[in-house]
Amino acid sequence: IAISSNGTVFQTGLYDQMVMIGNDILENIATSAFVSAIDPSSPTPKWSKGIMGAAQIKAIAATDDAVFVAGKFADDIVIGSKTFTGTPFSHNLVNAFVAKYSLDGTLIAAESIMPHKVSAYADLTDEQYDSDLAVTPTAIADLNGKVYVSFNYLGGYNIGDLSVDGTLKNSFGYYDNVCVGIVAFAESDLKGASTVFDCRNAVAINTNGLGPQSICMATDGKEIFAGIFASGVNTLNINGTSKEVAFKTAAEEGDDTEYGAIMVCINEGKVVKIG
Repeated sequence: IAISSNGTVFQTGLYDQMVMIGNDILENIATSAFVSAIDPSSPTPKWSKGIMGAAQIKAIAATDDAVFVAGKFADDIVIGSKTFTGTPFSHNLVNAFVAKYSLDGTLIAAESIMPHKVSAYADLTDEQYDSDLAVTPTAIADLNGKVYVSFNYLGGYNIGDLSVDGTLKNSFGYYDNVCVGIVAFAESDLKGASTVFDCRNAVAINTNGLGPQSICMATDGKEIFAGIFASGVNTLNINGTSKEVAFKTAAEEGDDTEYGAIMVCINEGKVVKIG
């Protein structure tokens, strides 16, 4: 859930048949997702909007004048007047979306985040490139004219003209390592996506699968804070430059592998602190 400054509560959920939520009738396609606005003084939701298609909302944030959601979807998805088509290689929830609604439920903007094979190995057959490509949002936040979305991804991802590759591991076939990132969108229309932060295994092709495991993100209204759980040697993309952060790895079987946290502080679309 999320709460706007005027006290409106926003909640999300799933539905797999036509439903009535408050005064709104929502049609479904497969197991669809919804977002509702609730005035705490009334038991009836003010409005509800469906995101039709196999979809899940994974993150939500509210401001003085808008509510933002981020989630994942499989095939075609319908968000208000927008339709996005999923990637052709999977019917699973591997694609991602971001949407902005006004406080009265009007869709203002929506964008997709689509996974792709790592470009350098795009010519591998599906048998050789045996991986589940995916983008999974973990959090969304709004600050100073920008909307930030954090996510885990396998392979690479495209957002409009922005294209980013992750890394692979080679273990009886090529598998994608988990990578994590934070992207900033323009708050007004969710355009102009840019990579603010990225973390992946430092080795382009490795056999150990070490690297980032997950990312979380929050804001205190003044800055954006993110935490990354990781192991091994990690390459951080910070404001267009690279930095390595290494944790101890097992020298031989039976040794312990060190896991640690990488902390990042962001403002005005840039990383301002790291620890």
